[in-house]
Amino acid sequence: MVRVGDIDREIEFAPGFRAAPLAPDLGHVDAEVLRATGAVLPVAMTPDPVVVSIAEGEPLVLRRTIEATAENLKRHSAKDAAAWPAFSARMHALAGFLAELYRMAPPQIDADGLDDYLALLKLGRRFRGLGRTNMIELLRALPMPLADMLDDCFESERLKGVLAALGVADNCQGPASGGTALPVLFNQGVVETAGLSQGRPLVPGGIISLFGLNMAPPGTLAFASAIPLEQSLAQTSVRIGNVNAPLYFVSPQQINAQLPFEAVPGETVTVVLNAGGGLAAPQQYQIAPAQPGIFSAAGNAAVLDEQSRLITSQNPARIGQTIQIIAGGLGITNPAVASGAGSPFGSSTQIPVAVTIEGVPATVLSQELVPGLVGLYQVKAIVPAGVTPGNAVPLVITQNGIPSNPDLPVTLPVAP
Repeated sequence: MVRVGDIDREIEFAPGFRAAPLAPDLGHVDAEVLRATGAVLPVAMTPDPVVVSIAEGEPLVLRRTIEATAENLKRHSAKDAAAWPAFSARMHALAGFLAELYRMAPPQIDADGLDDYLALLKLGRRFRGLGRTNMIELLRALPMPLADMLDDCFESERLKGVLAALGVADNCQGPASGGTALPVLFNQGVVETAGLSQGRPLVPGGIISLFGLNMAPPGTLAFASAIPLEQSLAQTSVRIGNVNAPLYFVSPQQINAQLPFEAVPGETVTVVLNAGGGLAAPQQYQIAPAQPGIFSAAGNAAVLDEQSRLITSQNPARIGQTIQIIAGGLGITNPAVASGAGSPFGSSTQIPVAVTIEGVPATVLSQELVPGLVGLYQVKAIVPAGVTPGNAVPLVITQNGIPSNPDLPVTLPVAP
């Protein structure tokens, strides 16, 4: 029969030697939780030194008192010895606040009862009790990888290694991994890359951008290296519904991915960001059959001429000329294409597209995925007569009654 608390039960594995072999699987458990289970707590021990790091040269010793540890650190780094008292005091203050926070029942943020308001007020008073400096330090340190924080505080690699090992004890991630930071996906931070309009539904096969913080290790800029696109870059992945999204690139503050074609229009999908094992709070997004958007390039709409040269003020579109509009969010095609795969020739959109230039309807010749690329569409249309030449002529795609780029309208230069 297994009892509550049996995971930390000791057994005698040799005469006079006892251990709890399953206890490491449990990780850290607060003493109050153990008392609640009826477990017998071990006798408190106060070893001194607390930690001894043995390598070449002088041992690095962390002692029970701040002064004794600082004195030993002088043998390794005078700068670190001087920084130790302030570091210890700061960590003591932050740990004390977090220990109290973990003991509290989570407050109901949207509740309107007096007890809920008092709980929030109590939490706020505890936070203010840290003082201005430590409040700022707590907000700075919580999403920070442990390795970065130690780099800010100390110069001795040996000391940083010892503290990093202690800091990630009972944690499956290392000190430099995303698991020791808090990845953040901004509210409504997933948008179609072409147009970047918040609050709009997402589209199967569309190129999307995710915006947030700590979404990859600091300094990361990892690009897809092959087609089909990888589903993980720099230990970062994006789960959309039940499918890992193909990734174009990953950085700490932005990720570009393809919304899997498996997403079903009319349904809602959950987006979960995984950065090195650390999970951002899930978000939900509606899926629509189409949300057209036109990409931008060099300050204009991303449009090519008949020779596939970029339309610019030096190479304007001309009346009667066929142009290629580079777009996204045009939805499912026929034939279908696998998520992350390069597009075949002739994969046309199922929902028709209309094009207007300065409000004048243009004849649409084709609307299909760009062959060989992933998630990128091209719409071929003829610049109509009646358009007034200029350097910034409005260009709009409409599909399923939805116009492109409501928040970031695009234009193109047009010549007679």
